[in-house]
Amino acid sequence: MVRKKTPELVEKLAAMAPENEDVDSCIFEVDVTKGPEELTKILSDEGVDALMIATSAVPKIRKRSIVKSVIAKFLRIKGVRPSFRFAPGGTPEEVDWIGARNQIDAAVRKPTLSHAYHIF
Repeated sequence: MVRKKTPELVEKLAAMAPENEDVDSCIFEVDVTKGPEELTKILSDEGVDALMIATSAVPKIRKRSIVKSVIAKFLRIKGVRPSFRFAPGGTPEEVDWIGARNQIDAAVRKPTLSHAYHIF
């Protein structure tokens, strides 16, 4: 389960899968922060027998902070770094903590699930 399915992500996960595995059809784009009910339904409806947790909060750089960092670099001011933000609903607490917990709760509710992996 992933928050956003991209070709780059499919390629990365395909590199970890066994040969001849159709990885693209095994990746489900879901909002993991909404609760384990939807996740449990996907695990059951799709006949999933293993879960790989590959979700993570992704920071976005504040563009103005780049300008401040570059100016500080030219003026030889140390310690000025760019700053980051997270999209609404995409903070580390929401995605990494609550989202991972929801995925694990969903996996526990499906007794036929044979493996669960968490990729950092």
